[in-house]
Amino acid sequence: MFRTPVLALCAVACTSTPVEPAADTPDPTVQAPEAPHVVRSLALTDHLTSPTPAGVTVDRDSGEWIVLESQQGLFAERDGTLVRIADDGALQRDGIDMRPFTDVVSLGGGRYSVTVANDGLLHDLTTGETTQHFCYVPGGMPIDLIDNDAGNGQVTWGVAFDADAGLLFAQPRSFEDSVAIGAHIGSYDVTDGGQPQQWFDLDDIEFSARGMVWHDGQLLLGSGSMLYTYTMGDAAPVPYTDLASFGVEDLQGLAIGPDDTLVVIDDDAPVTVRQIAGWQP
Repeated sequence: MFRTPVLALCAVACTSTPVEPAADTPDPTVQAPEAPHVVRSLALTDHLTSPTPAGVTVDRDSGEWIVLESQQGLFAERDGTLVRIADDGALQRDGIDMRPFTDVVSLGGGRYSVTVANDGLLHDLTTGETTQHFCYVPGGMPIDLIDNDAGNGQVTWGVAFDADAGLLFAQPRSFEDSVAIGAHIGSYDVTDGGQPQQWFDLDDIEFSARGMVWHDGQLLLGSGSMLYTYTMGDAAPVPYTDLASFGVEDLQGLAIGPDDTLVVIDDDAPVTVRQIAGWQP
């Protein structure tokens, strides 16, 4: 069984008990930069109990860091601390628990695309509603290949948004009997109910982006400490730069911040969000 449980394709989420942030936290101050070009950083372990990071995005309206924890929901970084804005119960649809969450991207207007196994959700902070938004495979994955117990299905650990084109991007991997059988890149039209637009297979079925962002007309994919570029239609991402010199070892989320800075979640202990300047080679 692969690490992220597979749910029914375009399934719906269930009620659950919210997990509260750790009660005893240190002085909620954003930490000082710990490496050259690191503008600021925030250790999630100072604010959440045993965090498992799933993604990070920069809110398109407020500029806040929005952190997705795989079990606990969405948090906004405000004045050096994390404030929950949507718990795991809010990120449900019609009574089925869809956790773990795998990534998030801000669409603007208080809306966020949140990914789970086999499905992309749309959460609206204004209304509190979470709806199904897009399925990974155009036309839907054959239902006989969706079986949680058998380890069959798809999961993406990255989602990105091109606001100018109104497109979402995901990098799903396909599994059968818990064994990887494919890696893909897909795009989906936000303005047309998440309808699939393009779908491409990657040569390396083991490739897994743990963060994605649309930047300067192209996709950036993060894996380990590496950033890759990807052009739709290509068979493989292209290595772009190594973030190890900024202290990044195990990237789990990716976003573009103010002044073209890079916002990264690193799962190396302690789990940390870093805002990095001068990251481009």
